[in-house]
Amino acid sequence: VMQLSEIKFGKGYLEFYHDTNLKHIEHDAKFNDSMSFFELAEYWRNSGDLKKAQAFYQKAFSNFEQWSKMGDPTAFYYLGYFYQYGYGVK
Repeated sequence: VMQLSEIKFGKGYLEFYHDTNLKHIEHDAKFNDSMSFFELAEYWRNSGDLKKAQAFYQKAFSNFEQWSKMGDPTAFYYLGYFYQYGYGVK
């Protein structure tokens, strides 16, 4: 049994999101889903492909920025995350 910290970081994260979950997330991203962009960015960052990760972080950032203008508290949380770590921001 994996611990939550093992799922969210490194090898555990990759195992958790590989194959079936990754295909579902990629499918949802086709419909401009903010969380799917974020999850794909995290997946690629943990895989070591920072170029792909940055592209998905930028898409997620743009979407969450739009949601924040409508007062969505979840969007504010993710925007803070992006700014804190410099993901998807210029």
